[in-house]
Amino acid sequence: MHILHVSERVFPIGGCERMLSDTCRMLCDAGHTVSVLVADDTPAGTFALPLERLPRSRGPRVALRVKPLLDAILQRLRPDVIHVHNAQDFLSPVLVHHLHKTAPTLRYVHDARLFCPRVPSKRLARSSELCPHAMGLHCLLHCFPIDSGGGYKRPAKELALLYGDLAVTRRLPAVGVGSRYMRDQLLVNGFQAARIHLLSGFTDKGAGHASDGRAAPHVLAVGRFDGVKGLEELPGVFAKLTTPDWRATIVGDGPGLEETRLKAANLGLSERIHFAGALQSAELDALYASTAVVAMASCVPEAFGLVGIEAMSFGKPVVAFDIGGVSEWLNDGENGYLVRPGDHVALACRIDQLLGDPVERDRLGGRGRKQVDARFRPERHLQRLLEVYSGMTSLYSSSVSVGA
Repeated sequence: MHILHVSERVFPIGGCERMLSDTCRMLCDAGHTVSVLVADDTPAGTFALPLERLPRSRGPRVALRVKPLLDAILQRLRPDVIHVHNAQDFLSPVLVHHLHKTAPTLRYVHDARLFCPRVPSKRLARSSELCPHAMGLHCLLHCFPIDSGGGYKRPAKELALLYGDLAVTRRLPAVGVGSRYMRDQLLVNGFQAARIHLLSGFTDKGAGHASDGRAAPHVLAVGRFDGVKGLEELPGVFAKLTTPDWRATIVGDGPGLEETRLKAANLGLSERIHFAGALQSAELDALYASTAVVAMASCVPEAFGLVGIEAMSFGKPVVAFDIGGVSEWLNDGENGYLVRPGDHVALACRIDQLLGDPVERDRLGGRGRKQVDARFRPERHLQRLLEVYSGMTSLYSSSVSVGA
């Protein structure tokens, strides 16, 4: 089978890019042919496969100019299946629809951007409460003018493209999500249940690693300083810890890094909190292996929460806010602790509790690792993905035969 993956970028590495890279590798190892189409102005980084490139085309006029270039790529590659990832800032809804007409197309919804025009996503602008509404009139009632999160207001043309993207995606034969939370969000936005497929995140990290409950009282957090993952609030959380000699490492970069570093300094924590920046996979693995607890402070609903299962694969307990898809892999008191969203005091208390109790860390970490092995390994994801591909191609072949 020849699978064409479509994504805005493959680098720098985030959750979407990591899943894309790992999925391509798994498919190649299984004997399938894989191609990857990206925006022509994005770097390749260390991506293992050669890339097909296409100009960005958000508006319909640009899309019509780009369509012949896309057709040339499709005619040359002749994919059996097209797998679309994050493409909101890359492909016009017109071209997404065209992909669907060319070959059976799956779209994996990595985050809330498909059905929420705000950043931070799924937070009402006026109250900061979680948004229960479908994208549409309620966006104008509760969040207008709509802020992109980048310091500017979204113009009407851009909002129209977002609604068009959602409408086109509803008509695709298959949509993948990482959690039941994301499935429920798509149902609220008018998707047919039969077209939504649960394809949970996965990791090959930590296999064979022996957890050591005697690890130093060290806390690890991983993410991006973008106002979404909650890293900016962690110095205040860590300042509440009472465990003697605790240390913390925060991995990631982003626009809020320097401000957060300054916040730590103002709290007198510069010697205790290490800001590691972006790390290579092996460097991050070493931190997972040596830490005692992993903290997640996301302030918006997580589509899944890959960092959590990576931590558990190393036998490490996780403390996180109970928001979005987190509770689908983090069971309170079983493999870590869930706390009420935004309750930084409770988050600090649970971290403190685990830092001071190596026996409990071992118990929770061991159960977490068993859950990862049972539910979130690459082989399980690949099996489900190939089942979805097979169902799509069968339906597509039947429809072509009927049309003929």
